[in-house]
Amino acid sequence: MTSLALIPARGGSKRLPRKNVLPFAGRPMLGWSVQAARDSGAFDRVVVTTDDEEIAAVARAEKAEVMMRPAAVSDDAATLVDVVHHTVATCGYKVTRLCLLPPNCPLRNAEDVRGSAKAFAERKPPSLLSVVSYGWARPFLAQFMRDHRLTPAFDDWIKKKTQLYPEVVCPSGAIYWTTPETLAPSRSLYVEGLEGFTIPWHRGVDIDTPQDFALAACIRHAVEHGFRFED
Repeated sequence: MTSLALIPARGGSKRLPRKNVLPFAGRPMLGWSVQAARDSGAFDRVVVTTDDEEIAAVARAEKAEVMMRPAAVSDDAATLVDVVHHTVATCGYKVTRLCLLPPNCPLRNAEDVRGSAKAFAERKPPSLLSVVSYGWARPFLAQFMRDHRLTPAFDDWIKKKTQLYPEVVCPSGAIYWTTPETLAPSRSLYVEGLEGFTIPWHRGVDIDTPQDFALAACIRHAVEHGFRFED
């Protein structure tokens, strides 16, 4: 009966090549997710699933277990649900609950993981996904732009006062709790009854592009030099 931290880290990232082992704040990006999982105390096992020998070597150096996966669950068509199904089917032990902690969210920390574990245990939702506030951005003001011409994405809301807008949040892939039973019949992480767990926006950055990487590096640098987003 195992609580599993599952860190999916394939080698074939396109928009930011080799992002999972890219140096970030003094260590491979993967290492920050392993540390958050280990320091949280929420897991019996911390497993990196990968198709890449360099990533596997980094994971072992970070004291995580490694599960090598075949090409069928490592190409561009494979989803995170496919990765979960493969892991549960081949790991050799009973997984009671698991948490996806992608390496491209290195600012998420052990405190966030612990808090989400507590919420998942107490609320008992089918799955739990980390979310962040939109901050200064107001999604209801979004515009489509085609040939420089703007048209509202949310025509019903664009003429309303902003103080009337309901609260909306932005999903962050930093933390995703579920059970094998919940995902068994699913092809998506967005299952019926999915609940959100709010983490600070500056710890929920998903790094998929060079611009994302620059933003996360700036945030990390600011925090390391004493800046407090909470103040």
